[in-house]
Amino acid sequence: MDQIHDPNFPLHDLEVHRRQINRMRRVSTMWNNFLLSSPRYWQVLSIKSPPPTITAGIKRSGSGPLCIYCIRSLPQPVPNQLLELVWCATRVQTLRSDDPDAHHICRVLLRTPTSTLQTLQLIVPRHLERSIEPLRDLSVAARIRHLTAVGWRPPSRGAVWLMGLKELVLHDLSQLDAETLLVLSACVNLERLVIQCFSKSHVEGPSGVPSTITLPCLQVMDLIFGSGESARSLIRRLVTPRLLRSSLDVGESALETGHRADYCRFMSQGEECAQYPKSASIRIETVRLAYTRVVYETESRRFAYERFNSQNQAQTFHDLVQEFQGLLQEPALTVTAIDSSTRIRSDDIWLFLKSIGDQNVRTIEALLNGQEADGLLVAIGAPSNRTDALATNTTTDPSFESLKSIAINNAKLDLARLTGLVETWQRHLQRMSKRWLEEVDLVGCRVREMGLGEAINRLRAIEVTLRCVRCFDFEETWF
Repeated sequence: MDQIHDPNFPLHDLEVHRRQINRMRRVSTMWNNFLLSSPRYWQVLSIKSPPPTITAGIKRSGSGPLCIYCIRSLPQPVPNQLLELVWCATRVQTLRSDDPDAHHICRVLLRTPTSTLQTLQLIVPRHLERSIEPLRDLSVAARIRHLTAVGWRPPSRGAVWLMGLKELVLHDLSQLDAETLLVLSACVNLERLVIQCFSKSHVEGPSGVPSTITLPCLQVMDLIFGSGESARSLIRRLVTPRLLRSSLDVGESALETGHRADYCRFMSQGEECAQYPKSASIRIETVRLAYTRVVYETESRRFAYERFNSQNQAQTFHDLVQEFQGLLQEPALTVTAIDSSTRIRSDDIWLFLKSIGDQNVRTIEALLNGQEADGLLVAIGAPSNRTDALATNTTTDPSFESLKSIAINNAKLDLARLTGLVETWQRHLQRMSKRWLEEVDLVGCRVREMGLGEAINRLRAIEVTLRCVRCFDFEETWF
């Protein structure tokens, strides 16, 4: 009951809660009498409930604040429902809907003057004008604190109540235009901001917008854009001295030098020297044909982008990671490479992985979906044969000199080649009083060229632990 007015409480759980209350009435007469005499259990009303149910709920709720919701998956309401709800609109503290067809009912409720409404979640039907503003000329009081707008944005003109907003969520935004930026500049007490704008269109240099948008109270920010230009336009303006957690997804975006400076600005906003992360992670994944998705993440910052036909982008990716690492004082990296392709082999992820061999990578995890692990071995420095390895180790160090752990999942693996790689680099670095790999984990792998038992013994001899789970080789059954 304490969460019904929480804007982040799952919408469908409100329906579960309401149905559970009604089921509890059947437990016993005592329970039924207790629930009917307790107004707090009846303050959750569904717009799509039958009129008698709504009327009964309103009466049983006493004079307490109401949470009214509408879920798209439920049957459409009958016209009489609206009449039952309008007269209690002044008691509505929370109004949430994910159903565009209920938009007109919500607008009628919003026309009633009220000082109670604090949470509003509203979606606009796609067939309406994208520039529609459901709150324009409606009686929304200055007490509203949490606003989720799907397919629309609030007006900036005369909207004094924006100054009181604590949470603003803008989903399915048509574009990041001047009006949207003006809305943000008015939200001086905002603590959480979410913007989702998949449109690739971008308004160049919108007029009438301040060059700096200061959000002194902002603590959490999640930005998802389809256009890198729109993302950078916002980042350049934002000043967020108290930002604790933030995420930026720029979709398919280029990473030229000037762009990287904007993304570094995003990664450093609100960071204090005492808050430098000790660890960070990089996720490199083939998401669809010829697309590679990259995510760089720390405990408090997350940056993601995609590239099409990214074979020539490995150096650019390296430069971005290097700048992030330098900015954050070289945290230990865990790199996860995921080959999601099933029919077409993709080498892009291995080019990206190989490019960051000079960074502070401590752990590599590979999830290969039944594919060959040859690309992984090449990326971390496995020559094509042992002779090349012996020749190489006399003059160079391994690319991933900081590497301590490798985990390979669901792959076809040349175990002899992996074992030779580890032996070669481990002995080479031991001669210089250095330590390389400490453990190798194989999960669900089909290995060849060497038995698992032999590999375990050979790696144990150089102080490397090999653990195998559900692996199968040419001699042995599943472990």
